[in-house]
Amino acid sequence: MAGGADLSLETAGLDHPVERGMHWFSRAACAAPGVPGPRVFDRTRGATGRSIDHFQKGRYTDIGLRRSVFGGILSVYSALRLVASGLAVRRGPRFLFRELELVLKSGEVMQLTGPNGSGKSTLLRLLAGFSPADQGTIRLEGMDDSERNSAFHYFGHREGLRAALSAGENLSFLAGLLDGDARRIPEALSRLGIARLENLPVRVLSEGQRRRVALARLIVIDRPVWLLDEPLASLDSEAIAIVSGLISEHAARGGMAMVATHQMLAAKTTALDLAGRREVAA
Repeated sequence: MAGGADLSLETAGLDHPVERGMHWFSRAACAAPGVPGPRVFDRTRGATGRSIDHFQKGRYTDIGLRRSVFGGILSVYSALRLVASGLAVRRGPRFLFRELELVLKSGEVMQLTGPNGSGKSTLLRLLAGFSPADQGTIRLEGMDDSERNSAFHYFGHREGLRAALSAGENLSFLAGLLDGDARRIPEALSRLGIARLENLPVRVLSEGQRRRVALARLIVIDRPVWLLDEPLASLDSEAIAIVSGLISEHAARGGMAMVATHQMLAAKTTALDLAGRREVAA
C-alpha cells in the first residue's frame, strides 16, 4: 500500500479530459477521472454491477475500510487523511497564504472561510490537483497511488453543464466520463428536488435549478473527498437545507468534505479561516 505517499505539488496534476482538449466542459467544475474509486454496494452485487466477491478479492481489502448502512445500501470508504504541509501561494509581490497546514480525516467536514481574494478557491484547486503551489506538499493517506485521482470531487463556481443537453443527459455524460452510476440519476435529481426537470434542456433552467443539477453529480459519482467551492451560492433556503444535509450524510458514512462557505452547515465542522494570511514576499 502506498498510503501517505507524497503528492508533490509539481506532479499532482490530475488526468483530466479537459487537459486533453475538451474545453467546453468546465475545468473548474469536477474532479478528474482516474482508476475507479470507492463504490456503493448492496449485499450481493455492486451498484456498478461488480459483485461483492470482486470487492472481497480486489483492491478494497488492503486499505482499511470503513462501512456503514444507509437505506439498505452499503457505502464503503477507506479511512483517509488529507494532509497539507507548508503550503504557500504567491501572487505578484505577496503571498495569499504561507506555511499553511491542514489535516482532514474521514468523517470530518472543514468549513473554509475568509474575505474575497484570501485564497479559498485557490486552496481548493491546489488540493484537487488543478494548480500548483509555490511551496509545500499534499498527501492523501490511506489510498493506493493508482486510486487517489478518483478520490476527489471538486465542485467550483461554474456548473460544467452543456446548455443544449437536458439535466439527465448532462448527468449521464458526467457519469460516463467520471466513472459514476447513471442509474442513480433519478434518485439524485429527486434528492435535489428537481426530478421534474430531468428531460428539460439546461438552457431553460434558472440559475438555482442549474446549480441543483450540477450538485446532483455528488450522488451520481460516488467519491470520498468533496472539495466544494461555494456550493450553496444561488440556492434558495430549501436547496441549502438539502445540500447541507447531503454533506452531513457524506461525512456520517466515512467521507470527508472541505466547504468554502460563510453559511451555516448542518454538519459539525472544524474551521479554517484564511483571513489575515496575506504577507509581502521577501
